[in-house]
Amino acid sequence: MEVFSKTCVAVLAAGASRRFGAPKLLAPFAGSTLLDRAVATVTGSAADCAAVVTGAYHREMSEHLEGRGAAAGAPCRIVHNRQWEAGQAASVHAAVRFARAQGASALLVMVADQPRVTAAHLNALLWEYDQGSAQAYLSATDHGHGNPCIFDESLFDDLLALRGDEGARALFRTRRDVAARHVHFDDPYLFEDVDTPADLRRLEEAMARG
Repeated sequence: MEVFSKTCVAVLAAGASRRFGAPKLLAPFAGSTLLDRAVATVTGSAADCAAVVTGAYHREMSEHLEGRGAAAGAPCRIVHNRQWEAGQAASVHAAVRFARAQGASALLVMVADQPRVTAAHLNALLWEYDQGSAQAYLSATDHGHGNPCIFDESLFDDLLALRGDEGARALFRTRRDVAARHVHFDDPYLFEDVDTPADLRRLEEAMARG
């Protein structure tokens, strides 16, 4: 019988949305919100457990998500990053601690403001991790690489050592020996994210066109 690893997926959603001027993840988007889309993506994936890492707007997001069933014991847990002002690395720390508490052997990280990311993208990364031997798998297109990405538990301590706002990308500069692979996707716009209201409108219109 084939035995798969236990995997956790975490949505990083702790930022202050300063350029947006309001909680961008709760703004209306394509009949929903960016936060709801991200939660649907992680709960629709093959990961064993899922969490949303909140921060600046923890209360607002918790109330929003709890109204949709995301609470203790639900398919998607809420993890409060109280150190969110320290930068994205603090959210990665919160995600790693959650994954360890669940006994996970790998952590898949995605950011909540990339609406083109789907459960199929996450599942492709999970499949590559289960089939391969690398310590990390990064999403890639013809235009670059980035989130979402998955990390083996052998890198958890390194992720916990990260500092500042750069997140997991800094790990590959400090650990040149990490066995990492790229998982290629055909969508050239996969990494487009939302920083401003104009970005939100542009992406919504682009996705409506297909």
